[in-house]
Amino acid sequence: MTHLDTPLSLRFNLALGLIPGLIAILLAFFIPHEQAIYIGTLLGVLTSVYALIRLNKEPKQVLLFSTTIMLMLMSLSHSISMCHCPDSCHSLVIEIAVTLPVVLVIFIQKGLRTHRPTNAEKKHRYRITFETLMASSKIILIILLIQAFITLFCWLIVGTSNKRMNYALYAILPGIALLATMVANQLSLRFFNRMMRKVIVLPIVNTRGDVIGKCLSNDSKKKYIHPLIRISVIQNGMEWLRERSDRYAFDKGKQDVLIEGHLFFKESLEQGAYRMLRESLPKLPNDNLKFVNRYYMEYGGYKRLTYLFVLELEKEEKPLFPKELKTKPWLWKQIDDNMEKGVFSYYFEYEYNEHKKILSDSKLRNKERMRYLCKK
Repeated sequence: MTHLDTPLSLRFNLALGLIPGLIAILLAFFIPHEQAIYIGTLLGVLTSVYALIRLNKEPKQVLLFSTTIMLMLMSLSHSISMCHCPDSCHSLVIEIAVTLPVVLVIFIQKGLRTHRPTNAEKKHRYRITFETLMASSKIILIILLIQAFITLFCWLIVGTSNKRMNYALYAILPGIALLATMVANQLSLRFFNRMMRKVIVLPIVNTRGDVIGKCLSNDSKKKYIHPLIRISVIQNGMEWLRERSDRYAFDKGKQDVLIEGHLFFKESLEQGAYRMLRESLPKLPNDNLKFVNRYYMEYGGYKRLTYLFVLELEKEEKPLFPKELKTKPWLWKQIDDNMEKGVFSYYFEYEYNEHKKILSDSKLRNKERMRYLCKK
């Protein structure tokens, strides 16, 4: 795959765990408050059980569990002590109850951050859960601060005795705030997914080619080994070479194969080679693209496991190369005469024996083809 092409799903919007509280607030407009809380609690219990059984993946639905627990405590207080709050403040009480754990998480995040499970899988799941929880919690806290600012502003302008304003602030605004947190979290997820489509993820491999990790291309340090694909284009016993551009870290201006690039994470060698050929030289056919060799080399401070491919063009084909590539065909003898003179890149000279074999095989096949056509 080219990028982080597995987008973050709804599972990462932990603010959706506040839905049971929002349902209780909405139902309180139509049925008695106690019944609304009981229904919200039942919904929270059912969704929590479902999350534990069917969604037992990272991240854990922490806000759903905390919301369910708080609603259960409210239901218990109503059924035992029969304590009631004013009808106009019922929505605000539910909002405070379900968001209180979120606010506490913000203040104890340092302690949560230092907690590290020993198991590698649990450690990864904990890290994902913690980061997702902190992102959702910060958004919820911002919405709550905006709500508090609106309430304070209305008090200063209108006063605290206006019944209509109090009803809007205490009964309607809490539900709007909970809904706004879910929408804001979802919008942040969409923005993150869109941003990450532009970020390239590279696999980290060992010298045998086994994938042992991944990293963003921007974070790729010289200590990692990344797979590199190089594609040599030959035709009629000659090899098309180009001048390396200034964007390369080393060997700028030297002659090299036409195509070079990194293999992306979760991308097979064939997919990577065809992608590079399609992006760099879309007008060339890819029927004769073949894998040649693999080797590991350290050069210029970089560690790379290189996979060499060859694309052999038919003798009659007239390849159309972009002008910016600055390409030209090289005869086998020309390459031989200019070796170790600073003309070719270090990688090309390291691969020289393989290129020589490719060119000789191509030349032999062209001779056999010409003999066959002459006999015919």
